[in-house]
Amino acid sequence: TITNLTQRVGVLEKGGQVDRKATEGIRQTVKELKAQISTLEEEVAFYKGIMAPSANDKGLRISKVEIQPQEGAETFRYSIMMTQVADNSSYISGLAAVNFVGMQGAEKVILPLRDLDSNVTDLGVKFRFRYFQEVAGDLRLPAGFVPQQVQVVLQSTGGKAQRVEQTIDWPQ
Repeated sequence: TITNLTQRVGVLEKGGQVDRKATEGIRQTVKELKAQISTLEEEVAFYKGIMAPSANDKGLRISKVEIQPQEGAETFRYSIMMTQVADNSSYISGLAAVNFVGMQGAEKVILPLRDLDSNVTDLGVKFRFRYFQEVAGDLRLPAGFVPQQVQVVLQSTGGKAQRVEQTIDWPQ
């Protein structure tokens, strides 16, 4: 009977291990699904803001300014989302100026995007869209430059010209 009990304990321990692995797998799946739900909720809020804005939230907007570190100490991926809220029956066009504010040694320096992204040759990035447009790319900071802020200025042209500015702190 001791042999039977020993075998039974072994079977129960194996069952416990299987249960723990299954539980961990389920936890991981739930975590991934929650992340997907969060992303989808952000997207729904973004589109809802364009298609059904509040009364005070109309016209040209900077919806998102994002900086993500890439491989390499001074290399980053940037993304700027511009939207036209409410009056999106016609196209809006203009220029987006993006500047990076920081310290170079003891001196405060402002660097335009064209100095950091080899694909940008003008002082501003031209835009033309009906609903939204993303300006994205990779930038390389010069050695010794310590970024502090990103400044984005949108200037639309035409009869209903608008100027929109946003400054964000450099992500830590």
